[in-house]
Amino acid sequence: MQAKHHADINSVRHLLESIKAGPYAWPGGYPLFFWTIDGAPISFAEVESHARRYAEDIRNRSNDRIIGMEINWEDADLCCEVTGDRIESAYAEDDAAA
Repeated sequence: MQAKHHADINSVRHLLESIKAGPYAWPGGYPLFFWTIDGAPISFAEVESHARRYAEDIRNRSNDRIIGMEINWEDADLCCEVTGDRIESAYAEDDAAA
């Protein structure tokens, strides 16, 4: 399986390749997160830890399945819908630490 990030997650293969490619975009090392069909942000760590569950959601076309991945550029308040953990941002880390 090739390690490649997919902005649009249209299949289980896209999900697994994106997980294998890691939590940071290349080039640049920007932090990535997933989002669901209803717009909920899901942290990379959550999806990586429960990949089987999220793959099943895609297979079953669940109403809350993951459909995309993107960089959190500047949202210091973005939190994972499942865990409540803050999702790292590319440029707002100084703001988050304050």
